[in-house]
Amino acid sequence: MTKWGRIILISSLALNVILVIGFILFKKSMDKSIYKIGVLNATARATSDRHILHELETGDPNKINALKQYLRDNIELCQKEAEEFRKAAK
Repeated sequence: MTKWGRIILISSLALNVILVIGFILFKKSMDKSIYKIGVLNATARATSDRHILHELETGDPNKINALKQYLRDNIELCQKEAEEFRKAAK
């Protein structure tokens, strides 16, 4: 094999190794981001549930009716948001 052939082969192997390392680091970064989003989502749900429970424990009919309307609006909003995410995923 000629001198230039070896240089090209070694360069190609080095670039392939760098590419594989790049993919591994990218995947780890994405996994970390997904877990952070999961933590934020779980925290938001806990906060919302805590607020709902507090409002229900008051027993005030006006607060309960307002809470029911809030939940209806939130369900509708979540359904629209889920549909937008489905469209974006295609």
